This record gives sequence, C-alpha cells and structure tokens, in this order.
Amino acid sequence: MNVPFDKVTRAQRISLVCKVCGQPFKRDVIEVSTVNPWNRNPDGSVRTLEEVGQYVDALLTASLDRVKKKGSVCRRCSAMPHGQPTNTILSMLTEAQ
Repeated sequence: MNVPFDKVTRAQRISLVCKVCGQPFKRDVIEVSTVNPWNRNPDGSVRTLEEVGQYVDALLTASLDRVKKKGSVCRRCSAMPHGQPTNTILSMLTEAQ
C-alpha cells in the first residue's frame, strides 16, 4: 500500500558571481521535507505541517548561507577541462598561433 505524504517545498533563486570567470549567474536552492509519522521533533512528538514548514525554512536559510559563503562556479566554467575559465583557454589558443 502506497501512502502519499504531504510534501513541503521551499525554493529560492539567488544571484552569485562565478569565482573562476567573474560572470554573474543564478542558482536555485531547494529544500523539501514531508509530513510523516517518522518526522519528529526533538521531544519525540510528530511534527505538524506548520512545524515541518518552519524546519524546511530553517534548512533553506542554512543552505543559502552555505552557498553564499562557499561561493560557486557557473556551468560554463564547471564544464571546462581542469576548471580553466574560458579566458585562459582563449589566451592559450592565441599564444599557440
């Protein structure tokens, strides 16, 4: 028997600057949890929908802080070999000529 649980989702889009190439880009941060009998408070009571929402909000805030503090790399730079930014690869090509 498959029992669907209520899902609580929080998402936020943040703007960052790539720490490799310096270009601005956006990143989505998403946190999800469900209201279920195993999702409990520290005192052992089952969390209500409102408590799960507060918990997910706290998770989202922590994730946003971690992403902002850690910094991030845009998709273009993360796809480059050895993490080299586009400018470095273009300069290597022009030097070879």
